[in-house]
Amino acid sequence: MLTHADIQSALARGRVSFDALQRLYLRLPSTRCECESPGICCRFMPEMTLLEALQWIDVLSGMPQDRRVTLMRRFVLFYLVTPLQQPGCPFLEEGGCSVYLQRPFACRAYGLWSATAGKARTRRHRESKKALIRSWRDLGIRVPADAVAFEMDYCTRVHSDADPPPTDGAIMAVLSEVYALDEPLAHWRDHFEKHYHSDFSYLLMATLFGARKSVLAKIAVIKEIAEMGTERRLQKFVSQVGAQTLSKVFYKSGC
Repeated sequence: MLTHADIQSALARGRVSFDALQRLYLRLPSTRCECESPGICCRFMPEMTLLEALQWIDVLSGMPQDRRVTLMRRFVLFYLVTPLQQPGCPFLEEGGCSVYLQRPFACRAYGLWSATAGKARTRRHRESKKALIRSWRDLGIRVPADAVAFEMDYCTRVHSDADPPPTDGAIMAVLSEVYALDEPLAHWRDHFEKHYHSDFSYLLMATLFGARKSVLAKIAVIKEIAEMGTERRLQKFVSQVGAQTLSKVFYKSGC
């Protein structure tokens, strides 16, 4: 698993690639959303590369302490209640992204994929969530199917400012280069993908509380909410996130 020292070492090496990552992002055209419910597609956080996760840690590191504590509590809450509840991406505020310039590739490409590719990706996500319900049931936790937020239909109201819009092949080519930027971080990347399933919220939760405790906490929280309708354990963990605990993720000095 990744320790505090691992994250800081990876961050020190990864920072030199942030500009290259931003240049790759710029190869995707800007988009316009005509949705009547802005931010509805941000119910969940997408999978991301390790470099993108490090970019978010770097952004959080530069925030005032009070702001960082607020966001870290949102990430802990997000990890513990997903998928039973849908609090939305912790960076989502007032229908918009509060770290728009640092949003990951998956967010930028959403709506750019063809309808065929987009629907196929949505179908795979829905199947993974159904498998997750079966996993909860194997643990003896009865999660009502209608209580789980399944993937929304792929949005067709996002329009590209490019004419013609990029092809699926062009988008995939950029994605391949984004993944390639993780190569100098291969040791940490492999841990992030294998043990954390490229889940940023789990990475933060595990760094704060430990990987095993994080998993057990999630099981306990989901079980309590699903069976009792209360959130005592959830509030206990969220309340533990404060200035002192953040030192497990961020350096004390300069942050």
